[in-house]
Amino acid sequence: MVWSEWKAVRGMFARYMEAAKARGETQKTVATKGGMYGQNAISKLLDNDNQGPAVETFLKAIKGLGLTPSEFFAELERDSPPTHASSPTLTPAAPPAPPADTALHKELLDRQVTIRHLLTLFLSDLQKATPPPRRRKRR
Repeated sequence: MVWSEWKAVRGMFARYMEAAKARGETQKTVATKGGMYGQNAISKLLDNDNQGPAVETFLKAIKGLGLTPSEFFAELERDSPPTHASSPTLTPAAPPAPPADTALHKELLDRQVTIRHLLTLFLSDLQKATPPPRRRKRR
């Protein structure tokens, strides 16, 4: 199965959702953690075999599971390596070795996201800033 197919993406999301349910979370708590108002979007995401949600909705759903998009899609690629029909001899690259300490790896990813966010805010503020008014020289 090609990893970009919606069924594969939805299937991966459903597995993460099952793990969240095993931890006592509900569709509503996942939706709330992702910044959505109700579990409706999560329910539709899990039930629709043919069409996925809007990208923004899907990213919020992933966030609600406590994942970054990078983590989700990296896992999806490891689970279902892409293939191409016109190239049956194509062999996928070996998946990267998992980090020795996954908690440390997640912390580093979180810090990277935080640094990027802070840098974006800093650059935005810098662009908005106006130079201070010039002082007049006294005669």
